[in-house]
Amino acid sequence: MADKHGRRRRKSGRNGKRSSKASTRVHNLTADQLQVLGRVVEQPGYEWGSEESAELQEYLQQLKAARWIEKAGDIRWKVAGNRQLLTGSVSLHPDGYGFLNSSQQEDDVYLGRREMTGLMPGDHVLVNQLKDKRRNRFYGEVLGIIRRGREKLVGRVVESGRRLQLQPDDPAISESFKIAGDVDEISPGSMVIARITRYPSDGRRGRVLIERQLDDSQLAGMATEIAMLEHDLPHEFANEVNDEAHGFGETVDASQYKDREDLRDLPLVTIDGEDARDFDDAVFGAASADGWRLVVAIADVSSYVKPGSALDREAYERGTSVYFPTRVVPMLPEALSNGLCSLRPQVQRLALVCDMQLTHTGEVSSSRFYPAVICSHARLTYKLANRLLEREISPADAELSDDILVSLKALQSIWRCRDQLRGQRGALAFERRESMFVWNMDGTVKSIQANQRLVTHRLIEEAMIAANVEAAKFLLEKSIPGVLRVHPPPSGDKLAELERMLLMYNIKPGWRDQPAPEDFAQILTQCKDRADSDIIEEMLLRAQSLAVYKPIKDGGTEGHFALALTAYSHFTSPIRRYPDLLLHRAIYSALDQQSKRAETSPSSQSQTELATWAQHCSFTERRAEQASRDVEFRLKCHYLKAFEGQAFEGWVTGVKNFGLFVELEELQISGLLHVSNLGGDYYIYDERDLCLYNRRNGKRFNIGDKLSVRLIRVDIEQRKIDFSLN
Repeated sequence: MADKHGRRRRKSGRNGKRSSKASTRVHNLTADQLQVLGRVVEQPGYEWGSEESAELQEYLQQLKAARWIEKAGDIRWKVAGNRQLLTGSVSLHPDGYGFLNSSQQEDDVYLGRREMTGLMPGDHVLVNQLKDKRRNRFYGEVLGIIRRGREKLVGRVVESGRRLQLQPDDPAISESFKIAGDVDEISPGSMVIARITRYPSDGRRGRVLIERQLDDSQLAGMATEIAMLEHDLPHEFANEVNDEAHGFGETVDASQYKDREDLRDLPLVTIDGEDARDFDDAVFGAASADGWRLVVAIADVSSYVKPGSALDREAYERGTSVYFPTRVVPMLPEALSNGLCSLRPQVQRLALVCDMQLTHTGEVSSSRFYPAVICSHARLTYKLANRLLEREISPADAELSDDILVSLKALQSIWRCRDQLRGQRGALAFERRESMFVWNMDGTVKSIQANQRLVTHRLIEEAMIAANVEAAKFLLEKSIPGVLRVHPPPSGDKLAELERMLLMYNIKPGWRDQPAPEDFAQILTQCKDRADSDIIEEMLLRAQSLAVYKPIKDGGTEGHFALALTAYSHFTSPIRRYPDLLLHRAIYSALDQQSKRAETSPSSQSQTELATWAQHCSFTERRAEQASRDVEFRLKCHYLKAFEGQAFEGWVTGVKNFGLFVELEELQISGLLHVSNLGGDYYIYDERDLCLYNRRNGKRFNIGDKLSVRLIRVDIEQRKIDFSLN
């Protein structure tokens, strides 16, 4: 059964009971009522019109009678009274408590051990948020499980007496599962994927059925497969989706050029990493009498992926492509992501173009959006483009035309001017480098290096920011309902902790209540030449709030704190991000209205769904980042295992009463220096100053301290790294 927007609803079994993927916990909510209440919470302003089933209408009335919801208009509902209901996914701590990760608010909600009974990581639940006045903090009361987060588990087979059990790989799941079925082919110690046939509840252990054994000799592949399963990442396309993607063919037909501007002779180029295969954007720059022309051509995914299609439903569920060290899980099938939509060199492609005129100072004086047909003149890498600009290689040596180099030089000049504008408005420029794995022939990690950030990285980044800003302005000026990218200022708790740490480094914060971006930028500039500049930059980075997607009507114009912009969007990557695809559709909607001289705005139906789309896209982005981090951390643990007993240089990134969190500078990986490994007899935790100190000898350990540590243990199964003081 599907709702009026084509989204699948979970079917009820006999007598209206649902499967184990949805169950209730308290307050006498039936499984069906729980599902409907969750929709009211997640879709504020949703119109429950007469086309909804009589069954759903009955559940709404039941929830009203039970005082869970109340009318918010003729066909709209809202949560009743002062109840603060949230939905989200559960993360579990090995000690038994957990947190609700909700896209409806930035801060996670604490869930006590009692609330976590029967829950597993990834479960999507409905929570009533309450305040503990005595401790002055919020906590969650779990009302029910809307759906289970996992149908399968990855784990290691272990012996328990005469029986084999499955110990889940996720260290947050401490209890083992009974193994049902035939296990003759499985030996203890094997890593396997198993399907859950019974979830833990009421003191009973869960039960699984082993589906297949993993090849742990292929480390990167196994780590990726585990992350995809543990984070419930969709990674296989249904035949219907693949068939739809292949149905467009492999080339752009000339009939599709109608009503498009022809930019095939413009020397647009793509500039990406060496391993990139999906080319979202092509760029061109040229000097003009008034400054510069900057053209950013973006793959026209929306001309293929139509609302309500199988491709669209799958892209929405995935939300984003997920990038792992040796694999990409794409948002769209490769027939589109690496094929027909990818702006490959010397082939014709459809694009949506942001064509900008810039002043001599780099400010955008005017911009225009239009559909076009383009032909990328070259596929450049960041390194090759940088070598061209540094004159290490000539266009002829690289088999490129001279006009490509002319365009690159114009793009470099544009970046220099706009980089000055960034500094003037107070945008933050964090320079933390990302890790890059170097592989041995057998697939193991040879070394871990820091990615070098080149001028060409910054050049492309600034071109994309310019187009993203103009897309946001376009939405606002045309009063088009849409989703924007929002980065709030630091929250109160993070800000208070940051202020304490800055004072410890003799840096007096220049704000009273709430900092402006230029306050942070000024600190970065002042500390640039200090020996501890990396530490201070990391403090400022950790204080940042989480960037999210929001519809314009629900706060989407809050701006982007780090970029010091009043309005920002994601427009430049529709192949790999669903919000960009939504924005393209909104722009096309406005362009179509202009061409037809229409006065009407996009349908109210699209407006009411924007909040749900924004929340979902924020969730899928966070899910993808967590999965990628998990794989990187596992691979780093395997790499470090060979270095047990050796000394490293690191710095303190966190202080707790039980010890210090230390990050190894070169590898960008953290471990625990337990208080028992600090030496001395007894250390006291100072929560206010965030330090551990020894009252007898006066020794102190603060955040930011540089330390020499010895790697004493790497526990790959538990993802734990332990240090001692060297």
